[in-house]
Amino acid sequence: TLRYVPEDGNTDRCSLCQKGGDLLCCDFCPRAFHMQCLKITDDDLPEGDWKCGGCHKDAKLWATHALLKPRKDAKDKETRAKERPKTPNGNWIPAAKKALKLVMDHEFAAPFAVPIDPEAMGLLDYDRVVERRIDLQSIRTAVFGSNRQRSQLAAAGKHKGGVYNAMTFVKDVELVWHNCRIYNAAGSAIVRMSESLSTIFARSVENEFDSGQGLLSQSDADALRIYRKEHDKHYKKAMSVWRKTGKRSSASLSTSVAPAPAPATATATAT
Repeated sequence: TLRYVPEDGNTDRCSLCQKGGDLLCCDFCPRAFHMQCLKITDDDLPEGDWKCGGCHKDAKLWATHALLKPRKDAKDKETRAKERPKTPNGNWIPAAKKALKLVMDHEFAAPFAVPIDPEAMGLLDYDRVVERRIDLQSIRTAVFGSNRQRSQLAAAGKHKGGVYNAMTFVKDVELVWHNCRIYNAAGSAIVRMSESLSTIFARSVENEFDSGQGLLSQSDADALRIYRKEHDKHYKKAMSVWRKTGKRSSASLSTSVAPAPAPATATATAT
C-alpha cells in the first residue's frame, strides 16, 4: 500500500517507478516524480508552476471521453428534470459499468480499489470515524456480478428494502470519496486523489445517469442532492473538530475520537 504525506499534498513516491527519494512535485495535482525518471534536468523546468504529463493526460480525457464531455444539447437542468421519469429505469447496470470503469481505469484509483484493512494498517480508529467500509472493488463485484452479490452489498450498506439499484450504486461510490475525506488530512495527496476521482464520477453520473437516460428518477436526483449536502455538512464539521481538537470526528457527528497511535498518523492514510 502506498503511503502519502499530508504536508505538501503530493505523494512521497514517484508516480513512474513507485520509489521514494528526491521528488519533483506537480503544482497542479498530487503526482511527484524523480527527475531522472522523467529524463529532465533543472534547465527543462519553467520559471513558474510546473504541470506534469499526467495533468495533460487528464485534460485530454476530459476533452475526449464521452462520459466527460459537455452535453451537446441545449436543454438546461430544469428542462431535463421535467423529462425524468417518476420511477427509475431498471436497466442501470450497463451505465454503471461504464461509469465505474472510467473511474477505476484512472491511476488515482489504486488506493480505493481494494478493501481496506484498518487493523493491518494500524488505523485503529477507522471504523469509528467512517460510516462503513466500502471500496471500488466491492462495488465492482456487485455491479458486474449476480443479483445475489448485489443483494449482499445492499444488505451490508443497509440500503432500503435490501435493493441495489442505480441510486444505491451512486451513493456507494460517493461514500468511498467521503470516507477518504473525513479520515485523512485536508489537502493531503490521498484526499486530492479522491477529489479528482469524485469530479470525474460526478460528471459521468450527470451525463449517463442524470440526464436523458432515465436511470435516475427525479425523486432519486433530489435525494442524491440531499445526500451530497449531508456529506458536505459532515465533512465541514469533521474538519472543524480536527482543527480545534486534533481529533477525528466520529461517523455520528456527535462525538470525536482521539487520533490512532503511530503508524496511523502523519504518513499512514486510509481510503
